[in-house]
Amino acid sequence: AFFVAVSQTIRRKTRDETGALPYSAVAYTSATVVLWLAVLIVRPSISGFAADAWVFILLLALIPQLVGHTSINYALGHLRVVTVGLAILGEPLLATIYAIPVLGETPPIGVLIGGPLIVAGVALGLSGSRAPVEPQA
Repeated sequence: AFFVAVSQTIRRKTRDETGALPYSAVAYTSATVVLWLAVLIVRPSISGFAADAWVFILLLALIPQLVGHTSINYALGHLRVVTVGLAILGEPLLATIYAIPVLGETPPIGVLIGGPLIVAGVALGLSGSRAPVEPQA
């Protein structure tokens, strides 16, 4: 949570100066370079996956990363960091809901109990959120 807050704060300041798309392009390119360096150092197996596995890997890159994180970057330019942070708390819950029909997963009892609590907490927090305050010169 600490690193997410730090990341969002840095993202907000940098994104304000560059815009969501240029910021996202630099961030994703940097992450790609760092991850490839890690692959070269650790040398995990990155081949031999079935074709359908590659489709899911591609979908994981496109949907959560490009759509989800770029949307977060855009939102940080228009909403308070606290508001965006609260909304992100719903991400694991939505992923769990998607996993039911897509992967045939059944959520454990803790998720069934905790999920509504997360939704209630996020709703309560977002109901008190306001539009971002314009910085004063």
